[in-house]
Amino acid sequence: MEKAKVYFTDFRTKANGDGLPTKLKKLIRKAGIADLDLEGKFVAIKMHFGEMGNISYLRPNYARAVVDVVKELGGKPFLTDCNTLYPGSRKNALEHLYCAWENGFTPLTVGCPILIGDGLKGTDDVEVPVEGGEYVEKAKIGRAVMDADVFISLNHFKGHEMTGFGGAIKNLGMGCGSRAGKMEMHSAGKPRVSERKCIGFGACARICAHSAITITDKNGTTTADIAKGAKGDKGDTGAQGPQGEKGLDGTITFEELTPEQKETLRGDAGPQGPRGDSGVYVGETAPENDQVLVWINPNGEVSQTVIT
Repeated sequence: MEKAKVYFTDFRTKANGDGLPTKLKKLIRKAGIADLDLEGKFVAIKMHFGEMGNISYLRPNYARAVVDVVKELGGKPFLTDCNTLYPGSRKNALEHLYCAWENGFTPLTVGCPILIGDGLKGTDDVEVPVEGGEYVEKAKIGRAVMDADVFISLNHFKGHEMTGFGGAIKNLGMGCGSRAGKMEMHSAGKPRVSERKCIGFGACARICAHSAITITDKNGTTTADIAKGAKGDKGDTGAQGPQGEKGLDGTITFEELTPEQKETLRGDAGPQGPRGDSGVYVGETAPENDQVLVWINPNGEVSQTVIT
């Protein structure tokens, strides 16, 4: 494959000289936009409208520069992006548009309509086969993107904790995915709980944007108590506290395990009953075994912590 040519310009502006939007027009003309057949074609200009309150996005006047050139060449441009999977100001089309308007992207400022590519709730998509796809065999792409005749990526660069930097490829591959498409692309990343370190404090459950984490309460105890017996690392927490859900898949109770599994997972027996060897002990008296990670007293307080 032939290497792409990359065109640069500086950010210097002189009095009565070319401003940055004008320089952008010169760049895309030099790059060959006039060689594209845009006459009468729907031209999707894919960009990021920025989150509410954020300033790390391309300003609307850059979009306007590209729109003006597309119009000059006979195209029918529209700005587009697809809804996000995560909660925020762009998770559905209405909030997404309000966010775009708040950040300065309106038909008057950019000179063309703004369409959210995957519809109102992110469900308007098209399955596109991915030849040789290893993780995704059929990508779910926003319908407005697929219905366009010409696609232009107008993107900024951003740091990303897993990929280093995201640019044009991320703007297309991830940004054009519908909410369902984004879910599939992220499906390999699954949360994991280290039960040995968890003391059941519950902060994770309180701040989880999707309410996907719960602290189990089986005996009608208070939240402070739950912090507490439901989160032992292994085995059950004993007769004085609620039994944790201790299955191999997180849903089977300790009593439902096979004898062999119990022998593997059960911790040392404590004065109040059996408990996990690095779990949370709930009881009236202090634990004698130093394998207990946290002791919850009858008042629901973390009264003793023993590092095993």
